[in-house]
Amino acid sequence: KGKEKGDMVQTAKALIEAIQPLPFYRVLNVTALSLNNAGAYISQELGYALAWGNEYMNQLTEAGIPAAVVATSVSALTTSSKLLNSVRLVCCGPTS
Repeated sequence: KGKEKGDMVQTAKALIEAIQPLPFYRVLNVTALSLNNAGAYISQELGYALAWGNEYMNQLTEAGIPAAVVATSVSALTTSSKLLNSVRLVCCGPTS
């Protein structure tokens, strides 16, 4: 349990190629909820989530998938609601 089974790059590449006819379908997800549940600060949670997303981007572009295709295949950066509210405030300003 907790061990990666198979090659993530080849699996992700196959999934991305399979959804080419479906432009609004997303198959990759970056989630940091496990860090929040383990007691990480919101800055740590965001940092790791961004680093994991960057690693997906690097590995998949090295495998020959264009960066624009990889970027549109990621569904969301899933974090705690506390972090999302903080990021929303910094990026977009206060909501009414």
